[in-house]
Amino acid sequence: MITGHLCMPSYSEPPTPLRDDDYLYTSLETSSCDDLENIHSYIKSGVLMSARFNCLRKKREEIARFLKNHADDDLSNHINSLRGFARSNGGLILDQYRAQIWPVLARRLVTSAEDEDVDDHDGYSFVSGTNSSVELSLAQNTMETEEEDCLRGHPEWHQVELDVNRTLARFPPNISDDRRYTLQCQLTPLIVRVLRTNPRFRYYQGFHDVCLTVLLVCGVETAFEVCRSLAHHGPFRSYLLKSLEDSVLKELEFLYVILSRVDPHLERVLREVRLGTMFALSWPLTWFSHSLNEYQQIVRFFDVFPRFTTSNPYIRICCNCSQKEICNINM
Repeated sequence: MITGHLCMPSYSEPPTPLRDDDYLYTSLETSSCDDLENIHSYIKSGVLMSARFNCLRKKREEIARFLKNHADDDLSNHINSLRGFARSNGGLILDQYRAQIWPVLARRLVTSAEDEDVDDHDGYSFVSGTNSSVELSLAQNTMETEEEDCLRGHPEWHQVELDVNRTLARFPPNISDDRRYTLQCQLTPLIVRVLRTNPRFRYYQGFHDVCLTVLLVCGVETAFEVCRSLAHHGPFRSYLLKSLEDSVLKELEFLYVILSRVDPHLERVLREVRLGTMFALSWPLTWFSHSLNEYQQIVRFFDVFPRFTTSNPYIRICCNCSQKEICNINM
């Protein structure tokens, strides 16, 4: 019987430093970085590289202009434009834009009929796009006044804390030890608060990777709102409510079916060596944040989480199949 606490290997060392050509591939091919100004020094030649850099710069300027023009608006009224930025080439480009846009996208996740049975038991209503600023303030004040001793009484606290203490390699290399320690101290209570919003939620190893990515981008207060929405209406809902056998492993059964259509040779090789699907388990559970070495790649994947909701879980498996391109698997 496979339970929600199925162990996945943790990184024990930071990834190997990138070569110049790898840096270009990571920064320009994934089109997501916080150091656009520094990319130019890496571009030694090539019209294609220059064109990609210019496209990133133009999109960054376009997003900045959009946010400035609508600074006094409710961004939920412009949800289609925000979704367009997130899913088009380059994604949301910078974390400062993600911190503004991810909460809006999270509040407007497309939900399915099975989401209607969401059972909230956290003492206050979920802050949706239609809630007033007073309700938002009350929710935040409630979070701030919660005693950690109460959270420590949650049955999942110990397991969450163990996983959080193993997240060293998940932090970007430019984060100081003090900042990393602060984030780790915030991460465990954040996850347990999300779990408390539905008594049926059961923590699985890997959900801490999801919450850490959101925490790094949004900060602890906004991260709770985003993670809560992802847990209730996003791609991680079924993993928190069901055993891994009845959720993610069933989804991964379709991986070989899709591969047989898009890459028959790879599908044949994988079947011949009887690889199974366990090698891909962490991809949907952590939305690739446990598997990709580069922070820029991880946040680029998270830009498109509104498209991978419970309304169509098999779209996620299509993305899992395309992971072979990201990892440069050469069979």
